[in-house]
Amino acid sequence: MMFQKTMLLLLAICFAAFAQETPKVAIYIAGAVTEDSDLLYMVINDAFVNSKKYAVVEISEAALAVVAGEQGRQRSGSVKVDDIAKMGEDAGAEFVCAIEIKKGKGGSSVLNTRIIRVESKIQEKSQIYPVNFETAGTDEIIDVGNRIVNLMLGIPVASSPVKAKEEKPSNPFLGKWTAYDGKNHRCVLNFQEDGVLVVEQYQTYGDGKTNCTGNGTYSFDANRLVFNFNLSSGYSGYKCGTNGRSGSQTYRMGASEFYLTGNESDGKALLRSWFNGKGNVSSSDYYKNFVRVK
Repeated sequence: MMFQKTMLLLLAICFAAFAQETPKVAIYIAGAVTEDSDLLYMVINDAFVNSKKYAVVEISEAALAVVAGEQGRQRSGSVKVDDIAKMGEDAGAEFVCAIEIKKGKGGSSVLNTRIIRVESKIQEKSQIYPVNFETAGTDEIIDVGNRIVNLMLGIPVASSPVKAKEEKPSNPFLGKWTAYDGKNHRCVLNFQEDGVLVVEQYQTYGDGKTNCTGNGTYSFDANRLVFNFNLSSGYSGYKCGTNGRSGSQTYRMGASEFYLTGNESDGKALLRSWFNGKGNVSSSDYYKNFVRVK
């Protein structure tokens, strides 16, 4: 009888130790939340559980409300790392998998994904995943969810004694770039960290006021720049040549400039001056050589 009690006690201790060794992760999804993003949450939750490396804990509604209120006051883009870490701490998590959905034109979105270590408030990893929820099937959403989980599975559970630098994906486009077409119009592209693209076009003759402004999203790989944005008139004296652009184009990247190597047939690329002009568009209407703005 004593032997059985001893064995039960040892088993209980082993189970308790196993439970303590399993790190906890909280999943935070914010931004343009839809039914498809609810499916994304379920996929990520199940993938963490099935990995047997993490236990999933929920962030309370009260904590979510506090962060939402803080975002409203700040009127800023991404949620601060400290605010995400505080939510994770309140939930008893060692990590937070934070996904902010930035919506673009035509149903396109980018998933700005960050893995936050709660105790040290370090952003361990980050990655941008493009997805179109309006056209994506279940398999595509499952694939994106699994890729997000795989981003985290390679992170060591134990904290490093030395505070690590934030690891960010290499993005040579970050910042402002400017180009001129053959008619002396100027285009400014502002590539931001969370996959947001801000577009401006100026006249360089006359008073030089902004003609077109626009906001959208972008992504890229080793050969191609993908973009999606809307335009609006910024000066009543002229009108934009189109309300929006979307497509992709090959590029060549240099140290302080990049060159768009495609043409109008290559996905209606981001390169034409957007004035309502007379006659056909010629090669002089294209923006090709973009130089970094210091």
